[in-house]
Amino acid sequence: MKVKKVISVFLILVTVLGVFSIVPFAAGAEEKEYTSGSFKYTLYDGEASITGYIGSGTSVTIPEYINGSRVSIIDVNAFRSNAKITSVKLGKEVKYICRNAFYKCVSLSSVLMPE
Repeated sequence: MKVKKVISVFLILVTVLGVFSIVPFAAGAEEKEYTSGSFKYTLYDGEASITGYIGSGTSVTIPEYINGSRVSIIDVNAFRSNAKITSVKLGKEVKYICRNAFYKCVSLSSVLMPE
């Protein structure tokens, strides 16, 4: 019986901590969206998150910085369903690529990661 209580408390803690760990990303999604060159982005805690691509090029290079802010995240659905892009070169500062960032990019055949 004691083991079940310990497991229950552990699962509750994991659930609660899991909710708090995603709060910064959810809050960032509601912030103002900016545009620079071919990219749409938001700022959170001084870092940029790519939220969209509005360029016409087929080869995309994710910059290391946008307007002085480090580009560390490629956000959810940032390139979703973009049938034009064929290659993506990630900037050295990118730390996270969120789910479905390149979903249904049917022509995408190459993603280059920095060394």
